[in-house]
Amino acid sequence: MAALFFYLVHHPESLARVTMDVRGVFKDEGEITSGPKLASCIYLRACIRETMRLVPAVPNLSPRIVLAETAEIDGRVVPKNTNVGVSLSSYNQSPASFDRANEFRPERWIPADGKQLNLKLFRSFGEGPRRCVGMHLALLELELVIARAVFRYDVLVPPEGLSNQKTQRAERAHHEFAFDAWAVASGRAGQISSDCFVKKDQRR
Repeated sequence: MAALFFYLVHHPESLARVTMDVRGVFKDEGEITSGPKLASCIYLRACIRETMRLVPAVPNLSPRIVLAETAEIDGRVVPKNTNVGVSLSSYNQSPASFDRANEFRPERWIPADGKQLNLKLFRSFGEGPRRCVGMHLALLELELVIARAVFRYDVLVPPEGLSNQKTQRAERAHHEFAFDAWAVASGRAGQISSDCFVKKDQRR
C-alpha cells in the first residue's frame, strides 16, 4: 500500500485516473465491498498489479532442486541436487518480460477492450500449482483498502513539492517508501495528515 501511493503521488495522471475510476463507480463509501462493481474498477486493479510488479512482496520464488543427473537451464548444464530459483525482481523488471520495464505503467495490464486484466505475465504470487493460495484474498483486501482511501481522500502534493531527499532514499531501499503528501477528506476542508513516511519492518 505504501509503495502504491508512492508511485501514485509521483505519477499524478495515474492518481487522477484511479480516483476517477473508483468515484465513477461508487456513490457512497459503504458501497465499496467485493463484487461486480469493485471488479469493474479496472485501472485500480491494474495499479495494484503494476506496483506488485515493481515491488514484489517477496524477492524470489520458491527454489527447486534438480532431481535428474543433469538439467539444461537457459543453455547451461546444471548438476543434480542444485537449488535453482527465479528472482522476481529480475523477472519483473526484465526488458524480455516487459516493455519499458523500469517504468510505472499500469496500462500495460489493460487489454484493448479494457474489460479484463491481462495477467499472463503476473508472477508476483508464483505460478502453477504452488502459487500462493492467499493470492485472491490478498488482492481483494488491497482493492478494498485502496478504493476506500481514494474515495474518501484527495491525495495532494504540498505546495513546495515532493521532498527530493526522501524520494531518493525511498528509491534506494526495497521496502522503504517516503514522500510528502496531504490526505484531504474528499469534499471537506482540512488537512488530515502530512509528511507521510511508511517503512516496512524487515525483521518480521
